[in-house]
Amino acid sequence: YGTDPWGQRWRQITTPHFKLIYPKAIDSLAQRYAWLLDTSYTVGSKSIGHKPVHVPVVLHPDNVYANGVVVWAPRRMEIFTTPPMQSYPQAWDKQLALHEFRHVAQTDKMNKGVMRAAFYLFGEQTSALWMLPVPKWFLEGDAVATETALSSSGRGRSAEFHMVYRSLLLSDVEWSYDRWVNGSYTYNIPDIYHFGYQNVSYVRHKYGADIWDRVLNESSHRYFKIPAFSNALKKYTGLSTKLLQKETFSYLKQQWIEEDKALAADTAIRYITGANTDYTS
Repeated sequence: YGTDPWGQRWRQITTPHFKLIYPKAIDSLAQRYAWLLDTSYTVGSKSIGHKPVHVPVVLHPDNVYANGVVVWAPRRMEIFTTPPMQSYPQAWDKQLALHEFRHVAQTDKMNKGVMRAAFYLFGEQTSALWMLPVPKWFLEGDAVATETALSSSGRGRSAEFHMVYRSLLLSDVEWSYDRWVNGSYTYNIPDIYHFGYQNVSYVRHKYGADIWDRVLNESSHRYFKIPAFSNALKKYTGLSTKLLQKETFSYLKQQWIEEDKALAADTAIRYITGANTDYTS
């Protein structure tokens, strides 16, 4: 990404599943990431039914951009190791290892069938084609569900992560699938990480942890049965992506109504602002 100092000296650690490339001064941090990623490889690939190929990982410590990305042309994971200013009770390196590895497993899993032939003919850039049927909300939601299930925290365990959805649904807000997914400049609508987590977790809760393994297998082998992902989801659950959103939100609303009833006797609600044309947090 061109953000590292020009005179940086680089080293590397090779593990059974990863090659970590990192600046000279962070040997101990690189060793920890090596251990975390190898551990994530064992547990993070189980429910998706796929162990991905050997992946290079580049560590960037000289950056205040807290994030990680998985890119497939060329294939690599890039990790910006500085923790974010706002977080939750989870070590940043553990969070990134679990979340970003899941993206590796998702992407490599879709490299099957006719897309596998395209990969051998045209190289790694064909990942743009084999990932085309998979909605981005699923990719991020599945990664958030994985980081939550395989750790003691994760975003899914944070009350703040659910706060806006809970507020909207208990206010009887009903919007279209497209608005929930794409967001709005007028209304406070959570991003695809939140949307994806709710839908992915609901399907796992109702149909079992291996449901997305079956859906992705079907999507990759029936690639030209458009829309491949929605058709695969409907085959195993009877729900299209739009019906899934409706059923998920209906389930969540009912759960939160029951919780609110239990709290109502001990809770006093006081409005501290008047009506406003824009949303306020």
